[in-house]
Amino acid sequence: MFSQPAPFTFGNLGRVLSTVRTDGLQNWDFSIFKDFPIHEAVRAEFRVECFNFTNTPTFAPPGQAFGNPAFGVVSAQYNAPRQVQFGLKIYY
Repeated sequence: MFSQPAPFTFGNLGRVLSTVRTDGLQNWDFSIFKDFPIHEAVRAEFRVECFNFTNTPTFAPPGQAFGNPAFGVVSAQYNAPRQVQFGLKIYY
């Protein structure tokens, strides 16, 4: 349990809390490329790229300002949700 030390005194907690940490980052990216020959010197490349392929959320660190009502509360997401993009390139 956390408590505010008396004014002008140090508390009994160390500088670093090794048991209080944020979540690890789990972010898998995935892509598929396919070439299609059209002519002797012309080809098309189709690609699909997925960012955060498994759509795993990583939460932001909890509030760290003691005395604030949001102290210790996780209220945000650290990474973006799954994003998929398609692309078509023509090489000539």
